[in-house]
Amino acid sequence: MADATLRKLVTEKAVQDAAIIDHLVNASGILQTALMIPSSHGKFHKYKKVSALPSAAFRSIGGSYTDQTVDNEIAQLDLKMAGIVQREDKAICDEIGVKKYFMDNRPAVMEALGQKIAKQIIYGSYNGTSVYGDVSGFIGWHQIADANGSSYYTDAGGGDANVTSIFVVKYKPGQCGLVYNSQTVAAGNFIQTSFPNGGNMFLEYTASGTSRPVYGVLYETDLAFLASHAYTVHAIVGVNASNCPTDLEMKAAIDSVKGTSGDTFIYTSRLGRRCIESLNATAMDTTPASQDFNTMITRYRGIPIVIDENIKADETLSYLPYGLS
Repeated sequence: MADATLRKLVTEKAVQDAAIIDHLVNASGILQTALMIPSSHGKFHKYKKVSALPSAAFRSIGGSYTDQTVDNEIAQLDLKMAGIVQREDKAICDEIGVKKYFMDNRPAVMEALGQKIAKQIIYGSYNGTSVYGDVSGFIGWHQIADANGSSYYTDAGGGDANVTSIFVVKYKPGQCGLVYNSQTVAAGNFIQTSFPNGGNMFLEYTASGTSRPVYGVLYETDLAFLASHAYTVHAIVGVNASNCPTDLEMKAAIDSVKGTSGDTFIYTSRLGRRCIESLNATAMDTTPASQDFNTMITRYRGIPIVIDENIKADETLSYLPYGLS
């Protein structure tokens, strides 16, 4: 399953829910394309990386080599739980039907959970604001790019608001991707569904000395984004219509992660895509066969450009981890 995307994983492991959960993955280009990696130990993931290469050398006849060893280090990534608790008054559920009520609402719940996961992948747990990511969640692309020095800032004309970001992400099994809880998925559930009190009615405490009869469902999953080295995520931040990255900057971003067409994606908002398309606008021609003036670009240097509307088009730089404003 190391090469699965979220779409493949969900449809394989939860076929009975595929039509509903497809509604989740269709909302986000990231969730459609991100490489899925099973965790090594359930709620945490351990992986081994080489600290440094041994030193090779030449020798003359009769000469010798210096003894070398390969140093490995063990790293651990803790998965974070993401979920939604849905409760509804007994009177409403009894009238509609308990099972029907929660099944009718399931697409909206899955959509909300999918959007939460996508935003966390992008904005992570940086504490500049809880509006973008979630401080209780796993680290995201902005934090990864900042920590690795894999970011480029385009000067947004002296202001720090109403800008967007462009990410270049290189996936590789075991090295970069979205890590999921291998134990829960092995049991057939990417998103676990639990029913408090065995699916029966229970009393919910509402205020001092008061309660109400309700039914409830808990939806929950475990995730984290693995970026085991510096050649995984590059971010171009501070992008707006008057401050688009140049062709050289786009190519430098791709080279920053050693990107190739087979394993790399460019993610951005619709604003970011318009900026990328503007680089080709002066070279467009119309012909008698086609009078359609179309600058839409689906790939850049062979790498797919993917839209994800969870990448905000009105970011505030001071809320991101780069120390910009």
